Amino acid sequence: MAVALFAAACSSAPDPPDRILDTQNRAAQLAGYGNNYFSRGQYRQALLFFELSLRENLSIDYLPGIAQSHSSIGRVHLAEGRLDDARFHFEAAHQIASSGNSPALLIQSHTNLGELLLHEGDDSGARQQFDRGIELIEAQDTSLPAAVLYHNLAGLEHRMSNPAEARRLVERARAMNLATARWEELAANYFLMAAIDSRAGNHEQALEYAYQALEYDKRMENSTGIAQDLAAIARIYGRMERHEESHRYYRRAYHVYAALRLDSRAIQTLEALEQSATLLGEPERAAYYRELRRAHEPR
Repeated sequence: MAVALFAAACSSAPDPPDRILDTQNRAAQLAGYGNNYFSRGQYRQALLFFELSLRENLSIDYLPGIAQSHSSIGRVHLAEGRLDDARFHFEAAHQIASSGNSPALLIQSHTNLGELLLHEGDDSGARQQFDRGIELIEAQDTSLPAAVLYHNLAGLEHRMSNPAEARRLVERARAMNLATARWEELAANYFLMAAIDSRAGNHEQALEYAYQALEYDKRMENSTGIAQDLAAIARIYGRMERHEESHRYYRRAYHVYAALRLDSRAIQTLEALEQSATLLGEPERAAYYRELRRAHEPR
């Protein structure tokens, strides 16, 4: 998730040369292309543009841009499960943010490192990172990016089976995102709210939240989010023993993952399709999905 950069300028300082501004603008444009590819799950293309953006920022020693580029590159590696590579870039961003004067970048680095630790199963370490980010936010002002941290803390509480606290935190994140019209983050909020209610057995409410997540992800054309929402809806229908609807939504999720060439996610979805076809009493369809799954497996 991109975090806004805050820069202070002295009124007596000379304007930067046009060529430097041109380089900064070019780096920002390249990062924008990377963000578009990232939201569509096209991680190789996203990584290419983020690395080009990093090169431009390095060429003029623009530290905020360098930190942002490292954060973006790290998020690609995290999404693809390359945790060591993600750590390298997140720590590089953190080092720059710690030595500069940008609370927003420092908050972003704590957020990224916390998410990495969650992926590594270190809940305690993740909480420490998120708490440091919250402390920075509370010491500054409300214009700093806080919603993602509250959302991540909510996810941690959900993971640790603390539904009341998870609900409180995600509601706080949702209110912030509604106020700032951050639709993609709102989709993530509703996705988590669906998971909380689904675990509690409130399936109708969970479905409503999952459909809202899908609506916001479609508004932003967030392809990976769309696929995850469709799969979540399918899971909820499955828990309600509405297997035909579950099968239909798993099939839609599979088509998105296949279009994005996210084979590991496609394989997981095909496994669910095979199971739902079996529950529907359709062994031939189950066999079809089993064969299709093999086609996605690495050779």
